[in-house]
Amino acid sequence: MHVDLTVDRVAERTGVTRRQLERAFAAHGRSPGQMLREERLRLARMFLAADPDFSLASVAKLSGFPSERSLAHALAP
Repeated sequence: MHVDLTVDRVAERTGVTRRQLERAFAAHGRSPGQMLREERLRLARMFLAADPDFSLASVAKLSGFPSERSLAHALAP
């Protein structure tokens, strides 16, 4: 996953409008933003499992979170 990936970029790369992409995801009970966030979280967990000494700031950057704080919030139960 490209860390700078956004919903708008996904729509552009797939040749549809943002709204068309949102409707397609809504038909499955999700939003494109939710999917991107889940994928970023999956990547962050993978990095943390691979090397527990990685700082949250580094993992946030590598997995596409805008900040260490936003990653910490996403990891909280």
